[in-house]
Amino acid sequence: MKINRRLFTKKEKGYFIFFFFLISFIFNFSQSNKLDELLNSNNLVVGKSKKNDTLSIFYHKYSDSFKKNKKYEQSIYFLNKSILVNNSSNTIGHKNDSIELSYLYLKINKPLKSISILNSINIESIKKYYYLGLAYRNIFDFEKAINNFKIVNYLITKNNSKNNIYLIKSLINISYCYLQTDKIENFNNGIRICIYADSIIEKNNIHWKYKFKFKLNHASFYNNNKNLNIKKSYKYYNDAYLIAKRNNSSFYVTATLLQIGNLYNTTNYKKSIAFLEKASIKCSKNDTLNLQKLHFFYSITYANNKEFKKSINSFQKSFHYLFNNKKSVYKNKSLFKNNHYKTLLYMLPMLAETYSKYYEETKNIKLLNKSIEYYKLADYVLDLVKNNSTDFNSKLFWQKMSSEIYGKAIKTCYFNNNIKDAFYFMEKNKALLLMEEIANQNYKLSLDVSNDLLEKENTIKKELIKIDNSQQNNQFSNDSIIKLRLDTEIKLEKFQDSIYNHKHIQHSIVKILNTKTIQHQLLKNEVFIEYCIPSESSNSIFESNKNGYGIFITKNNKKFVKIKKTNQLKTQIQRITKSLKKPFVSNNDITKFKELSFLIYDNLFPTLEIKKLIKNKKLTIAPDSYLSLLPFEALITHKTDQKKLNYLIENCEISYVYSYSFGENNKLSSTKNSSVLAMAPVQFKNDILSSLINSKQEIKQISNYFKCVSFTNNKATKKTFIKELSKHHIIHLATHANANDTINPWISFYEKKITLPELYLEKNNASLVVLSACNTTLGKEEIGEGIMSIARGFFNGGAQSVISSLWSVDDTATPYIMNAFYKNLYNNQTKSKALHNAKLQYLKNHTHSELSPHFWASFILIGKNNVVNIPFNYNYYFTFFAFFFFAFLGFYFYKRK
Repeated sequence: MKINRRLFTKKEKGYFIFFFFLISFIFNFSQSNKLDELLNSNNLVVGKSKKNDTLSIFYHKYSDSFKKNKKYEQSIYFLNKSILVNNSSNTIGHKNDSIELSYLYLKINKPLKSISILNSINIESIKKYYYLGLAYRNIFDFEKAINNFKIVNYLITKNNSKNNIYLIKSLINISYCYLQTDKIENFNNGIRICIYADSIIEKNNIHWKYKFKFKLNHASFYNNNKNLNIKKSYKYYNDAYLIAKRNNSSFYVTATLLQIGNLYNTTNYKKSIAFLEKASIKCSKNDTLNLQKLHFFYSITYANNKEFKKSINSFQKSFHYLFNNKKSVYKNKSLFKNNHYKTLLYMLPMLAETYSKYYEETKNIKLLNKSIEYYKLADYVLDLVKNNSTDFNSKLFWQKMSSEIYGKAIKTCYFNNNIKDAFYFMEKNKALLLMEEIANQNYKLSLDVSNDLLEKENTIKKELIKIDNSQQNNQFSNDSIIKLRLDTEIKLEKFQDSIYNHKHIQHSIVKILNTKTIQHQLLKNEVFIEYCIPSESSNSIFESNKNGYGIFITKNNKKFVKIKKTNQLKTQIQRITKSLKKPFVSNNDITKFKELSFLIYDNLFPTLEIKKLIKNKKLTIAPDSYLSLLPFEALITHKTDQKKLNYLIENCEISYVYSYSFGENNKLSSTKNSSVLAMAPVQFKNDILSSLINSKQEIKQISNYFKCVSFTNNKATKKTFIKELSKHHIIHLATHANANDTINPWISFYEKKITLPELYLEKNNASLVVLSACNTTLGKEEIGEGIMSIARGFFNGGAQSVISSLWSVDDTATPYIMNAFYKNLYNNQTKSKALHNAKLQYLKNHTHSELSPHFWASFILIGKNNVVNIPFNYNYYFTFFAFFFFAFLGFYFYKRK
């Protein structure tokens, strides 16, 4: 800020010079508290506004002095004072000071504080979005980081700026973030960025370090399990090495040699050790960053060569340097800092896995205990990282990494039958983000926020959905949409902060149940089954686990089993789910189904003891991964009986849950309005969708048993659905729906579709949602979280349980099953029992090809299994009684004649 000299009298100028020398003196002794007292005292004989300007300048100068000396905390203190005394919050100068303050918070590793400051500034600034990118990168929210760096490039292009340094810096960071996301498509994008940046550097006089970093990133895109190309990777590492060597940078020379050593750790042990030894010679004793990486890479190379003891020692040395040479500090969670998290999430699971492998060689049980200890530490760090993530895609990324770690931990638990810890890891590996969202909603409800404010919040969320739809339809340039979306997200966060503690919402607590609690809740005839299918790991030292696991829990017993050859099982389930999409047409179809179905049954219930354990029991199953696509009821339990298909449904009642803990956390209150909302468009305004002639009869049957509010034909609109959704105890939709990997799942009404993101915004308060539509259990699978299905959308809105379909349902069989289901509900059967008996009734009363599982096995119950308490439809009884009464009168008078 420039000072207008005409504002000062001679006397004031004297004070100015006096204070300048006084401040310089105090600066030398770092007596900041005395400076505050002096500058705020009444001895400063200038007007209030002039005084504030003078104070602001002094504080700013003082802040700059500390910044130059890298004393960032002191610099922050005085810059905050400068901003405080300068009340002109809307001036460019004030906004630039705030941007500078955010940068200083980044320097002292407080990215969340930096984000908070930057989001409060309404300015279109390259620096603002660049620092936001850095802040999100530092909390490992890579999706948001990438989008902010893209906006930097967009603004540079839009304003025809020649600010090549920020362009290059943002491109470096985008390539780095792409590298962390562990997706092939992002690797390819990152490679293109490196090539593009290289061309910019060649045309401009840009510092050699930027070229070096791009070469290093370029090489790293080929140095990973998903995209390994040793020849290409070595070429770019060598380019980086030559750049560092030409510029006499021992730090960067060492860094490159380390990466080359790491490149060969799985393919050439001697080469790997040789390059690491070269790096060790070059590395300075004070270079703790490279020393930490050196011993980490040694540990990986030793582990790959089965030198486990050496590997563990190297891991410990790496921790030693990570935590500044403090002994055993890696066991003290309180010393884990934000800048350690990413490194820890590579090191801890790998060390745990090394201990596990060491156990397999030595059978020393102490090694297993060490392994689990490090897996639990990794889980602790994952929770810290996920708490900082605000972007849903970033959360999914961390949930995927969690899944990889939990899968390895469960394998380790299996070695010594450690059911307690294995069950904990299994439960954390399913629908955790959905549970967190429901916990957030419960917190919001506890605040008793007005409906007007909640509606305003939903309006902003709908703006985000609209932006996403325009991006999918390519209506605007990609970069401008990214900026619009980020600015709208900031708008939403500000609004949420104004009505409730947004930070608390992000960190709502999810309760993970243990086996002891579950056994206490189970009845004697119940079995809870939880499966784990470990995902392919990109950060594993060793080959991926080819086995899955299952835990079977009864009132008085627990069993831990191995599911062998999961790759083969996956292929078998893909084949059987494909065959279930159509009915049997020949004996050959039946024979093939029978053989395949029994193979799957035998693998998922792998021992005679387990088969006896589940017989004639009520099963609650928490499937995992592709097991979520399998109707267990249709599995064949005996292959020797040539005349009959012995389905599992015949001796087991089966329902499903995302996890046992999900039921405990899914406790949004149900509506007090005891009625059924039934909707059937029958025909659709969109001519592409076929008519569902029998759906009208399907919902008409419901009114035979329960009080029913129904909408059919052109009255079954999306608008009506949204208006009525939260008013009813049961929701029944007989319509079309669809879901696959490339589209947002949707469910159709007469004139419009509602998509999954839109459904997330709608409250339903339902005890039960029945989706009598096609593929409503299907959707894109997100590893570690589950299927992004229409059913999930209703759970997010408060539903206690959902009946949904695994494939396109038959328009003739469905009304039969649904009528029997509601009749059973009316007779006080639980939801699961009602559906179970409806399917058995269908099997009993049909023959030939109509007995195919295609007709009856598609519908499954997910969630809470209880009796639905809805008043019966007394109008039905009144009509029934009236009919017989008048019939009797007619007969009576007829006889009298």
